Order: sequence, then structure tokens, then C-alpha cells
Amino acid sequence: MVEPSKITEKAAELADQAAAAAAPIRDRVVEIAEAAAAAAGPLATQAKDRASELAERAGELADKAGVLADKAGEIGAKGVSAAAEGLDKVTLGKFSDHISSVSNKIEDILDPEDPTPA
Repeated sequence: MVEPSKITEKAAELADQAAAAAAPIRDRVVEIAEAAAAAAGPLATQAKDRASELAERAGELADKAGVLADKAGEIGAKGVSAAAEGLDKVTLGKFSDHISSVSNKIEDILDPEDPTPA
């Protein structure tokens, strides 16, 4: 039978050999990780800066879109009003109440007098 101390000694010897063999690999992995971290730092900063610029630009475009939407609603309401007047003339006023009712509802949707905040 093999003595337990001999098994322990052999295991320790094998562990030392494995650690010695792994040391260069560990050193290379650390070196690669450090290089990657050094390269990623400036890229992360650039990405953050670009994202901030894009977010600011998106805000500006959203503001412009809101202004254009307001104008479009106003212009659309004027178009509906003009169309309603034309229909009223064509029908010789026979459907004035109906045309007026419908056009007023559409105009209020397109260009509300007191818009509610979204």
C-alpha cells in the first residue's frame, strides 16, 4: 500500500508543475486584457460623446417635428374649411348644417383651440 504522505507529495508536485505551466498563459491573458482595456477606454468615450450628440440632435428634430405638426394641423383645418365651403356651394346650401357639423369636428381635431398636453 502507498503511503498517504507520498500521494500528498506527488499531488503537490503535480500542482506546482501545473501552476508553473499556467503562469506564462496567465501572464499573456493579463497582458491582452490590459491592452483591450486601454484600447476600449477611448472608444467608450467616443461612443458616449457620439451618443450624446445624437440624443441632442434627436431632441432638436423632435422640437421641429412638433412645430411642423402644429402647422400641418392648422393648414389641414383651413383645407377642410375650404372644402366644406365648396361642398356647401355645390349643394346650394341644402346640407349646410351637416357639412358645417362634420367640418367643425374635423377642424377641431386637426387644429384644436385649446390643445391638451400629451
